[in-house]
Amino acid sequence: MELKQLYKKLLNGVIKKGKKQKAKKRLNEFFIEIVKKNKKNPIENLIKTLDQIKPTLRLRTIRKSGQLMLMPQPLEKEKQVKIVIAWFILETRKVKKKGLAHGIMTELQKVEKKESNLMKKKENIYKNAVNNRGSLFIIK
Repeated sequence: MELKQLYKKLLNGVIKKGKKQKAKKRLNEFFIEIVKKNKKNPIENLIKTLDQIKPTLRLRTIRKSGQLMLMPQPLEKEKQVKIVIAWFILETRKVKKKGLAHGIMTELQKVEKKESNLMKKKENIYKNAVNNRGSLFIIK
């Protein structure tokens, strides 16, 4: 994942009501806060975290002989990035007290401790994929 591409996708996810300048300011505040606290490259840290929670499968609902079946399908790299950024931003918006930078920081810490809802969401997708892998043979 390229750095410019990640920044653009994060920025587009953070934008509210078309206010791109405000979104840039909030996103840059987050990067400055990470550098102050961790003394690390913030984008590399973010990429590492997003790779941990990135789904590689999705479940598609397919109708076969009157029944609805969940069929696991692999995701392309671009779709994985799109989904993980959307999940990440939705989760950070749930922390409303101290702004976006604080929300992203707390979510990064939760992912490092493996306590994040995003990790649970990914695990649930994989559990359902394993449970429904038999439907792959029925559908073909």
